[in-house]
Amino acid sequence: MLFLDCIRFLATKLIWLRLNRGGYDLQNIGIQAIITLAAYFIFTGVAFWALQAVRFDHLLRPGHVPQAQALFIILAAVLGYLCTSFFLNFIDNTRNLIFLLR
Repeated sequence: MLFLDCIRFLATKLIWLRLNRGGYDLQNIGIQAIITLAAYFIFTGVAFWALQAVRFDHLLRPGHVPQAQALFIILAAVLGYLCTSFFLNFIDNTRNLIFLLR
């Protein structure tokens, strides 16, 4: 919940700065970069944690441990990237709804 509250606060700050200053400045771009990087790391960690519940040993050939570990890490990165892209696009589209009300 704390992470979502921080994201909500930063998104609100971005909207306020964008409306009051007439556009993006370097501080907004920096905040957006921090949010993006944090989301990538958090969602990749959550994907890594969630993939530990899947039993890959039944799907892979015995004796191929390094390949299985590489596949595990790649799957975690792919799922983290997809979840982050969805999350950031959702926030961006939600932020842009304010222009519909203008």
